[in-house]
Amino acid sequence: MTIDVRNYNEFDRVILWEVGAQWDLTDYHIALQKNCALLAIHFPQRADVMVDMRHTLIFPADVVHAIIRRHYDDDFASNYGVCVIVSNTPIVRALFSIFSASPFTRDRILLADSTEKAMTVIQRRRLADGSGSSGGSQQTGSGGTQSTLAQVSTDNVMMQMCVQEPV
Repeated sequence: MTIDVRNYNEFDRVILWEVGAQWDLTDYHIALQKNCALLAIHFPQRADVMVDMRHTLIFPADVVHAIIRRHYDDDFASNYGVCVIVSNTPIVRALFSIFSASPFTRDRILLADSTEKAMTVIQRRRLADGSGSSGGSQQTGSGGTQSTLAQVSTDNVMMQMCVQEPV
């Protein structure tokens, strides 16, 4: 497989995708499944994704459609924050211009030219979203329960988790 998915920094709850020079949509869907599993581990705290594409040479056909369609169709885990693509290549910048124009991805997919800058983007976005370093939980009433629902889906996988704890 040419997309490695793992925790970049578990303390900061950032999931890293290291994308190889060549990959296909099967690799992408397998990476999504691993991403879903890592989001579940971080649940209910917010987790963001960093996709390192600095070594990517070829993009599979229909990758833009697959990514935008996923953002259009699926409910992401309530703790999914943003995805920051790390690259400065002209082709990635061109793909990013499409993502930034789509109403389904413009607020969720961002661009940085290094992992350090990506971490800065993630931290600033967390502050701007008012989630600080966590997210994904809601409180209902005083003395009630805190209920959090995370739903992560791919074409082949659906994971649901509901946690109710006393407030």
